[in-house]
Amino acid sequence: METPTRLDRLQSAMRVSQIVLVLVLLALMPLFVLTWATRVWQLYTLTALVVGLALATAVTMYLVQHSHHTRGVAVLLGAIMVVILTMPLLFEGIGVLMGPFTIFVVWQIANATLMPARAGQAMVVGLLGGIVAVLLDLLDLNTQLFLPSLTAWFGVLSFVIILAFGVLILRNYRDYSVRTKLLSVALFIILLIVSTTTMIAGEAVKRTLTEEVGHDLQTLSHSRAFAVSELLGQQVSVLQALALDQVLQMAAMEAMVMVGDETAVLNTMANLDAQWQTAADDDPLVRDKLENDAATTLLRFQAQFPIHRELFITDRYGGLVAATSRTTDYYQGDEVWWQAAFANGAGRVYISEPELDQSSDTFGLLMAIPIYNNQGNGEMVGILRTTYSFTELVELLNIGLQVDNSVEMVLLIGNQELPLVQDTRALQQTQLDMALLTRLKEADGTLVEPLDGELQFLSATRVKTLYHVAAVDQLDWWVLLQQPQAEALWPLGVQQRLSTLLGVLLAVVGGLIAAYAGNVLSQPIAVLTETAVRVRNGDFEARAHVDSNDETGILAETFNAMTVQLQATLQNLDFRVRERTRALEVAAQIGRRISTILDEEEMITAVVEQTQKAFNYYHVHIYLLDKSTNQLTIASGTGQPGISMRRYGHHINLGEGLVGRAAATNITILAPDVTREPRWLPNKWLPETRAELAVPIATEKEVLGVLDVQRTTIGSLTEADANVLQLVANQVAIALQNARQYVLTQHRAERQVLINQIGQQIQNTNSIDEALQVAVRELGRALATDYTQVHLTDELPTNGLLD
Repeated sequence: METPTRLDRLQSAMRVSQIVLVLVLLALMPLFVLTWATRVWQLYTLTALVVGLALATAVTMYLVQHSHHTRGVAVLLGAIMVVILTMPLLFEGIGVLMGPFTIFVVWQIANATLMPARAGQAMVVGLLGGIVAVLLDLLDLNTQLFLPSLTAWFGVLSFVIILAFGVLILRNYRDYSVRTKLLSVALFIILLIVSTTTMIAGEAVKRTLTEEVGHDLQTLSHSRAFAVSELLGQQVSVLQALALDQVLQMAAMEAMVMVGDETAVLNTMANLDAQWQTAADDDPLVRDKLENDAATTLLRFQAQFPIHRELFITDRYGGLVAATSRTTDYYQGDEVWWQAAFANGAGRVYISEPELDQSSDTFGLLMAIPIYNNQGNGEMVGILRTTYSFTELVELLNIGLQVDNSVEMVLLIGNQELPLVQDTRALQQTQLDMALLTRLKEADGTLVEPLDGELQFLSATRVKTLYHVAAVDQLDWWVLLQQPQAEALWPLGVQQRLSTLLGVLLAVVGGLIAAYAGNVLSQPIAVLTETAVRVRNGDFEARAHVDSNDETGILAETFNAMTVQLQATLQNLDFRVRERTRALEVAAQIGRRISTILDEEEMITAVVEQTQKAFNYYHVHIYLLDKSTNQLTIASGTGQPGISMRRYGHHINLGEGLVGRAAATNITILAPDVTREPRWLPNKWLPETRAELAVPIATEKEVLGVLDVQRTTIGSLTEADANVLQLVANQVAIALQNARQYVLTQHRAERQVLINQIGQQIQNTNSIDEALQVAVRELGRALATDYTQVHLTDELPTNGLLD
């Protein structure tokens, strides 16, 4: 692997700047839309920061284009760090995303564009920035704005950016160093495990927490609805008990004594109501209704139950009988509550919707209870009415909500709702649509629905008494509890941030461990690589110094051994090349020397002696083939063994032993270890022979003999010796053929001279007898015979004349 050059880093810096600029420009468009729609200062600040990042990226591209890539990358990383560290101060939940994002992006940009030293510094800054971003998100700052859409948007953007850099990493992954590859893989595995674990744990905690919040909210709504129903039922019971008071019953019955028909009664009531409206507080009419025994009874009740702000009773015609305070009207028969409680004389308990009572200036419930004559026929004689203040109800319902202010409780009454807070003064239209109201009333648990621009936990329970107080059960009131999901699951957010922080710390620790392990693992490889390069360049003295005993140590040791073997092989090869060159030179010298020798014996002797001397063989000898006997007879040998073998006429049959096989097959026979050669024939004159080489001396047509060499060391004769000696044997064959041809030619020349001399003497004779005598005499001398005779015949021989 080659180290990235300056040009490579310039190109990487330009590519990174282009990617960042494109992503920033793509992010600006939805950010402008969100800022315009929301119009909060946090988004204005973020928009300004992103625009600044785009400008910084453009500056980076300019600097890189002018070969100042280190400064350009520093500007880019600085701008990114400013944006990332500012965002957790502005928005809640962003720092958790920005922490890992910062570490990943800064590390990849630095590793791809900066020199190792600068890259290490940038990575440390990125690591610290990521940790700080997560820590800032854990702070509960008043400046932080929670925007789920922004969080989701940045989550998608972070994923896209990480994906883009991931593709860039994969493209250049093969060019990274081993240490960088190990570190990248380790960080990827750590982040994958941590993120997967955090995600799975977060989902499990979210599911559990959601179930717990839903269950708790449902339990709270049940308890609040039950409290409301029981409180109302209790008040009905208390008022019904008060209606049984004999003083009230007698007062109501005495007021019933009225002469005339219904019209006369109504006229009387109208007159009294008009008088009541204009009468002073000390008017006898007013004092009569406020100071009678029944009024005293009501006052005592009110003193005991002050939540009932105004109590009075009417007769069965709607006229005022007694009151704790002066009412607005004397005649109540035209009121809705009175008519509902009168029920055409049958009487029933009435509870109104929450409203503001003008008479007592109290926001509460109007409750009306029929008064019956329990002493007589049980007919309805009047109606007891009270204004029940909402204060007690609100205080009761808010018990348990003070611990968690995020829970909001309202009382659903039809399509209206009443917030259960202390300053409640009126009903208001509910924000829930009818479909959601229907789902809430039919649901058997807590719902999570969007409301007020965010997800809310919703739980509704109907107000229904345990003992079935009809007046309460028929109200169809519902207690609704709602809690923002973000508030309810706030512990989950804290847990996720802590998990993210822990994940970042684990990634840091794992990264440091991976970096150390990568350095430990890659350092021997780097040493091996450097050593291999030196060996490649011809430095065979280079050795890899690795102290470990693991696979890399074994590899280094093996590499060193291979280097030593390679060095030895090359040296041996060089030696062998020199030896072979020398051997070829010797062979050529032998060939040149023997080419000038025409005497066969002298030539053969010169060959064996020069061959033995040149190659330091134990013994060298030449056998010549006698075709008449099929035997190989020693022609010459070196040293005393050669003399002895010639003296005793040492010979080998054709096909026997190494020499005989070489002659018979015309193939070089090599026996590096004669003790392992079953057809080897030991020689008593050469007892120390351990290796033998028999090379046939042959022409293209026939085998003339065998050149045999021997050594005293096993394996000391090789194919290289065979190749060189084959050259010598070929030259010997040529020289031997030339010597024999020379001898033959010389014999023929001498015979021809003798024939010419005899012919000349015969020609100098004068008669046939003299010619015959000369011929017989000279032939006898030439043939060295004791007796020579000539026969004359009349026929010529049919087989021709002999030389």
